[in-house]
Amino acid sequence: MRPHRSAKRSSARRSDASAYRGVFINLARSTRRRATLVRHLKEIGVVSRYERFEAVDGRAVAARFPTELDPGNLGIWLTHEALLRTHRSLGLDLHLHILEDDTVLAKRARQKFEQVLSQADALSSWDLLFTDIFVPLSVQTFRVFVENIDRHAQSGRHALVDLASIGFASCCSMFVNKRSVAKYARLIRGNWALGMPLDLFIRQLVHQGALRAYVTVPFLTSIADSVQSDVRGRTDRSRQVCDVLRRGLFEEADHPALLARMRALTKGARLSDRAALFVKAESFSLSDQWTPF
Repeated sequence: MRPHRSAKRSSARRSDASAYRGVFINLARSTRRRATLVRHLKEIGVVSRYERFEAVDGRAVAARFPTELDPGNLGIWLTHEALLRTHRSLGLDLHLHILEDDTVLAKRARQKFEQVLSQADALSSWDLLFTDIFVPLSVQTFRVFVENIDRHAQSGRHALVDLASIGFASCCSMFVNKRSVAKYARLIRGNWALGMPLDLFIRQLVHQGALRAYVTVPFLTSIADSVQSDVRGRTDRSRQVCDVLRRGLFEEADHPALLARMRALTKGARLSDRAALFVKAESFSLSDQWTPF
């Protein structure tokens, strides 16, 4: 598996100017996604910090890797394994940013990534730092995120929320600590055979304490607005609802547009009387009228 260009030359040029090496993974056939992401990286001034790494096509190799995983998820897992091997072979003393090709970055991502990495390095330990995640439908978790977003609005400082007890998923944008690259590679190596998607396996490792992971809040990246995924295929209505909620925690979210999209997606959905009572109570608990007791 080869990077798009010479990783040794390009990474060496950046080693003094950057706390991390950025790599985006992209299937050979996904030329439109590649062009869209490269254009976006150019627009926000970070294209020189990222290299393309060709993703493993799970459909092409599935016969060699017997597993219950669908080809898309198998490809993601094998791509991470190959990417980690390549990164380790370069001997770089840099954090590694792994980015999927349908990711949107904040306009000032360059400065903000370096800021949150400095915050993370000040912690006693960290292995993974996510810049956005699939958001579990949990009022408790959502409240934590909203409280930290409100603090960010006042201070400008991003929170690093510990994921040890949060039911997160997705690895669309994640930093791997330079001291944890070998550890992460060892923990995932060959475990595609278990039939669990990589992001859920990572969550299991985090909840078990084998990895220490955080997420930036508000999110510094988001997922592109698409109903088609290279991994999952066409995204159904329920998944689209969750994706809209997820994009709402991006620091540059267009909330009026997202609310309009959410209303369209949920139009006609009916609740039982009990479910309606629960939803009203939860809505009130997130309102400005709620008093903790």
